[in-house]
Amino acid sequence: MRTPLYARLFLLPSLICMALAFSAPVQARDQIREISVLADSALTVPLTRLASSYTRKSQVAVTLTFLPSFEQTVAIEEGEQADVLITAHPIPLKSLQQQGLYDVYSVKPITEGRLSLISSYKDNPVLFGLNVENLRELRKKPGFLIAITNKAAAAEGHFAAQILDHLPSNLFLYDKIAQFQDTQEVLDFLSENEAYAILFESDALLRRNVRSIAAFPREWHDPAVFTGVVVAGGSMATARNFLTYLSSPEAQRVFIKYGFYPPSEGSPN
Repeated sequence: MRTPLYARLFLLPSLICMALAFSAPVQARDQIREISVLADSALTVPLTRLASSYTRKSQVAVTLTFLPSFEQTVAIEEGEQADVLITAHPIPLKSLQQQGLYDVYSVKPITEGRLSLISSYKDNPVLFGLNVENLRELRKKPGFLIAITNKAAAAEGHFAAQILDHLPSNLFLYDKIAQFQDTQEVLDFLSENEAYAILFESDALLRRNVRSIAAFPREWHDPAVFTGVVVAGGSMATARNFLTYLSSPEAQRVFIKYGFYPPSEGSPN
């Protein structure tokens, strides 16, 4: 399968491992292993840093490919090389399970995202929480518009749909929704227009001109837990070790730094 243009392949961990290989004694080089990780695009920054750290410590070359949820499913179904899958979208994960494409005993919660109202307006104060009334006030803003991603294509869109379904119909939000295929398109739109978006809090860290103004109450949507699984193949033991590392206190500190939360704790409201 040809990787979509917007997929991001980070080769830094592999390059680090290559350096390790050539600097290591000859007898140690055979111990260097490789795994391929297919992950949700929302995890780009923390997972890239963690993969680099893991490579240095374990002499396992970690190659990362970041795709929206739907593209992840297609890639695995079509046999693209992947030892680990990490996604927050429950529907593709269930589909892959039904096809027997990953080890059901390897399922591990990695981190949790917080769904937030992201804004590119320059005059928006940070709110202490979202409720129906302050959404009603925000809707009075001239040109009010909320951008979301396609709920089948990206995890953010899946949870955004749940949030919108939770809200009363008399808010009349559905005629103020602009839908995009993935998070990158939403952020591009916010870069060029003043608008709101329903995304992960961590997504706002990727652009200078946008910010999270408030988190949605957790009871408005299912927990947005990023789950890691081992894809059936020849590197399953090495893949399980990597997932264990991502659950470690060291890895959790990195996730927290970039706007995520431990999956057992979630985000406070």
